Amino acid sequence: MVVRDTWFYEGRKIISEWHNASSYKNLKPITQVYGLCFYKDKILIVRSRKDVFWNLSGGEPEKNETPLQGLCREVDEEA
Repeated sequence: MVVRDTWFYEGRKIISEWHNASSYKNLKPITQVYGLCFYKDKILIVRSRKDVFWNLSGGEPEKNETPLQGLCREVDEEA
């Protein structure tokens, strides 16, 4: 199953997709990774100092990182 949403941000077209898959090997390129992070009864959300909006933790995977490795690194950097 794939859930897709198209929207515009600062004049740019953004396409967001959620894939219910056991592997992401055939999904290239993966340019952004974001995730819901749970701890007991809490959910992690982040906000940069320049933004007014809260967001999920995540960002751009580095070269040779898996999506999970990129997400874990981003969560560690942002939290």
